[in-house]
Formats: sequence, C-alpha cells, structure tokens
Amino acid sequence: MTGTELNIFHDKEPADAPAATAPDAPKKEWEMDWIDGPEIIIREYGSIALYTNAAGSIVIRQEGQNGDDDSLVFVSTVDAARVLIAALERQIGGAG
Repeated sequence: MTGTELNIFHDKEPADAPAATAPDAPKKEWEMDWIDGPEIIIREYGSIALYTNAAGSIVIRQEGQNGDDDSLVFVSTVDAARVLIAALERQIGGAG
C-alpha cells in the first residue's frame, strides 16, 4: 500500500512517532496518544485509532480498558480493506 490508494491513512506511523537516532539504533516503540492523537476516529467506549504501520498494514486499534491491553486489527492489503468496508456497509444497511 502506498498511502495514495487510501489517502485517509498515514503513509507511516503518525508523525509524532519517535525516530531512531542512527541507522543501526533500535527503533523506539511508538506510543498512542489517546487524548490528542490525530489518528483517533472514535472517542467513546474505548477510543479507536486508525493508521498505517511501518509494514504498510492498516491498523484498527482500540484503547484497552481497566488496564487491559489495546485490541489490534491488521488489514494488510487494499483489497482486504475494501472487503472490510463492504462488510461494514452491509452491517449498517448502507445508512450514513
């Protein structure tokens, strides 16, 4: 995925993700900002974020509640994203 095929997603992890300081330095783990992160799309019942990770997969991530880990769904191809979107539209009956 290039980011242009689904232009609502970041080409990489959000801009505030820390970068390694040297080519051979280990990559620092990126942390979600559940309060002000631009990738947050729903802020109820455990915020939901949507972004593209470094491997190019679309990530749907729900904030964990009561100390639980975040829930992650990885969509690895544009075709898979389209199938997911079609299934969601069927579930809501095309309401919108």
